[in-house]
Amino acid sequence: MRRSWLLFACALSCTGQISGPIPAPVDPAVLDGPRTCRPVSAPMRALTARQYDVVVEDLLGDTTRPAQVLERPSSETRFDNHADWVGMDEVRLRFYLRTAETLANAAVTRQATLFPCARPPTAQEEACIGQILDTFGRRAMRRTLNAEERTSLLTVFRTVRALPTATYDEALSAVVQVVLQSPQFLYVTEVGASVSGAARPTSKLEPLEVATKLSLFLWGSVPDTALLDAAEQGRLVTVEDVSRETRRLLADPRARTGYLHFADQWLEVDALGAVNKNTTLFPLWTAALATASRTELETFAADSFTGGKTYSQLLTDRATTLTAPLAAAYGVSATDQVLPAERAGVLTRVAWLSTHAHPEQTSPTLRGKSIRTRLLCQNIAPPPPGVNVMLPNVTGPATLRQRLAAHMVASSSCYSCHVLMDPLGFGLEGFDAMGVARTTEAGGLPIDSTGEITAGDAATRFASAAELSQRLAVSPDANRCYLTQVYRYAQGRTESTKDRCHLDAAFTSLGATASLQDVAVAVTTSDAFLFREPLP
Repeated sequence: MRRSWLLFACALSCTGQISGPIPAPVDPAVLDGPRTCRPVSAPMRALTARQYDVVVEDLLGDTTRPAQVLERPSSETRFDNHADWVGMDEVRLRFYLRTAETLANAAVTRQATLFPCARPPTAQEEACIGQILDTFGRRAMRRTLNAEERTSLLTVFRTVRALPTATYDEALSAVVQVVLQSPQFLYVTEVGASVSGAARPTSKLEPLEVATKLSLFLWGSVPDTALLDAAEQGRLVTVEDVSRETRRLLADPRARTGYLHFADQWLEVDALGAVNKNTTLFPLWTAALATASRTELETFAADSFTGGKTYSQLLTDRATTLTAPLAAAYGVSATDQVLPAERAGVLTRVAWLSTHAHPEQTSPTLRGKSIRTRLLCQNIAPPPPGVNVMLPNVTGPATLRQRLAAHMVASSSCYSCHVLMDPLGFGLEGFDAMGVARTTEAGGLPIDSTGEITAGDAATRFASAAELSQRLAVSPDANRCYLTQVYRYAQGRTESTKDRCHLDAAFTSLGATASLQDVAVAVTTSDAFLFREPLP
């Protein structure tokens, strides 16, 4: 007997409060030192498609990744968890309602392994539901349910169970559905408690709000029981508390998944699935190779993060794990664990190089733009309306570099942007459109891989891709940009002028040998992560 329990969704979502009771003002004594930066905003946002899939696997053991059908937006400055990406619309609402029913029905079939009790005797059914609310319900809501919420959910159970021929399993499914449809599950809010005596109106996040923010940032999932216990028992109040729990979460295997939620978007590897190559020109290119190249890059990035590597090492290390077809593309043996000397770090991996190229030829412009926007945090304006983006014909044999130079002369309106992108991308011309190393272009013309990194009036020259990566690895601008990208992802929004002070403080706190994990800790222990502007 199939039933839809949508009518009960309001039993929870229309009662209670998304963020719990209004908190009392915070004593300034718990602020851990003077605050000099201005408080920043913290907009409400929904779980992203990635987070939704990880959360339902974490809570219900469901590995179907149902939210893959939802659009995953991309931007040079915004991550998919930014508040302005994840507003509710009819498509998303219908998805949540439909998916909650599917997930709940499937969970009921596995209740013996998911919940602390299963199919109890009739007299113990409500007690069993209470245990489920204390475990599954607590983690889904990211806090212990209050009395009103427990009563509402027990009412759902009783109402369904009282229907003619309704079973315990159907009533349990209805409860799980209501939880998965509730705003307390689907939305993330940061309200905080007013800080009395602060120089500026300021709210300090409640420990449970910090717990949710930490787990979604570092794991892409909901807090575990230990983190909820720490928050509810007063052990997630000080900066030291937050640092300790951050380190604990980073030591968990789930930190790999959380980091890849960030890194895949930062490096634009998400786009690899839509990449096509002319297989006549690039016979090694297959869908399997594309998948293997993404796995290789993700493994390298995640290993760098969980292994305590630095940002410099992320851009320069040549460690790898290969399949046979991917090894052929790199020109090494499948048993090799180090890439050739002409490669260095993430920018010279097949996955990144093939994503930032056209189907038939390389693109110094695309590669340079990605470096400029993703690794240096500088925006590039779109081409002016009506501009001719086609490269001009050049008399006689010409390299792509020469044709781009002619394009900049012929289309002077393009110069100001191309001069920021192309000199960076030229350093990667030693790799073709699918990322295979080369010394000549089609026609036998020699490759020129020299270029320069410009910053204001200064320019740093390099002679190869490996040297480009080395220059970026030690660049204060690139290191600051990496921190900024992590900060954007952790905050769920693009930074404003108010954030500059917080970023300055975090960057100053990081030494030259700071690891990628140290950067994450610097963000989670910053005032910007733990405080916010008060609500109007």
